[in-house]
Amino acid sequence: MAGNNYEAVGKSSGRARGGSKAGCCMKFWLVVFILTTLALTAAVLWLVLAPEGGIKPDKTKSVGEEGVMSGASVRRLPGICTLPPARGPCKASIERFFYDTTSATCQKFIYGGCSGNANNFETLNQCLDACSPSAGQSVSKDDSIPESGDDVVDTTVCQLPLEQGNCLAYFQRWGFDASQGRCVQFIYGGCGGNANNFETKEACEQRCIANIPMPIPAANDETLDPVCKLPKEVGPCRAAYRRWTYDLSKGQCVEFTYGGCLGNANNFETKEACEAKCGG
Repeated sequence: MAGNNYEAVGKSSGRARGGSKAGCCMKFWLVVFILTTLALTAAVLWLVLAPEGGIKPDKTKSVGEEGVMSGASVRRLPGICTLPPARGPCKASIERFFYDTTSATCQKFIYGGCSGNANNFETLNQCLDACSPSAGQSVSKDDSIPESGDDVVDTTVCQLPLEQGNCLAYFQRWGFDASQGRCVQFIYGGCGGNANNFETKEACEQRCIANIPMPIPAANDETLDPVCKLPKEVGPCRAAYRRWTYDLSKGQCVEFTYGGCLGNANNFETKEACEAKCGG
């Protein structure tokens, strides 16, 4: 009897162990199925919600649109206004203004006192005058050359004095000198000035030589000191000294900005000194 009881208990225990193993296997595969399903679901959601960087294309598009707008704005500006601020190699600490194309405003910066570039203005108003959105059209370029279909050529610009302008760049330009009746080279500072400003000698001559009447010499021209017959010379340097010169075409002393070096003797510190030498 006892042996039969042990045999029955052993069979019962074996069935229990077998059932336990089967239950564990089912739980294991259920967990694997759930985890696999979750992983696949997450992958599908990621692909749907973030295709190739999610919202990056819109952001890039936005930046691109801003870039196009900025580019259009820059193209309307004079070239000097697109230059980066340049302190220069010297060690001074001079407060200046430059045009920032990123913010489309004039900003302060510290200038070292030498070299640098032409995006360098002594006052805020000078910066705004040179680099406002319409400033790019203030300096004559294509409009300095008349179109072939024009019957009437505006030569009033040819009577304007040669002007260096307010900025400190060093551009070689051509202008019509009414006192000499020819186009001469001068140094343009990069902003301001007037329309008697041509990029080439040919453009100046096309506008002025063939179309402008030559000025009639003054009655006392023969009595003038030769110094007074010299053209105004700004000189190659970049200073800004207030000087006076005798303008033969106007018959009077006029003010101009002297760069600080070279030039010629038709250069007086006061109007009185100019008039004492040349009259007018």
